[in-house]
Amino acid sequence: HRYLVDGPVVVSTREQTPNKNILIGSLGRGGKGIFSLNVTDPSAFVPANVLWEADGTDTHMGNVISRPIITKVNYNNEMAVIVSNGINSTSDSPALYVYGLESGTLLAKLTPTDTDGAGPIDVIGNNGLSAATGIDIDTDGDVDYVYAGDMKGNVWKFDLSNASFTNWTVSNAGAPIFSAKDAGGLAQP
Repeated sequence: HRYLVDGPVVVSTREQTPNKNILIGSLGRGGKGIFSLNVTDPSAFVPANVLWEADGTDTHMGNVISRPIITKVNYNNEMAVIVSNGINSTSDSPALYVYGLESGTLLAKLTPTDTDGAGPIDVIGNNGLSAATGIDIDTDGDVDYVYAGDMKGNVWKFDLSNASFTNWTVSNAGAPIFSAKDAGGLAQP
């Protein structure tokens, strides 16, 4: 079996992107990266409808196998796509990406490096971030926090509540909010 472009696909609604539909897809197990297409009129699709691509040249980008999130973020009320880096990245570590939906501008790449108070935990090496989910705490229509788990059994909280994307961070002082461990203290993916 050979994997091709088998990752999840999401399409913006007309409420999210008035008078157009933007598709975000991932290469899944077929490659490292995500892409964006303008699919407003599928019958008239031309190469110019390819908006942008983020590929495996970034060492944190892996095989994205979880569904990207299309949402408004606090920065300039911009529509964005939030995506976990997935598995098999060159860095073998988790990362959360936030891109401008139509521009493809990388607004933030948040990479947990973690210290849990007792020294570094095992974040790097055979790791990647799984599906993310966002929450709007102040009910103003944009995502404030994103949660995602990694392949080492850690759950991370990412703070996107600031109006400046340069101030978006890994919450909890960079430590996971939960780490699954067995009775002997070993990580449980």
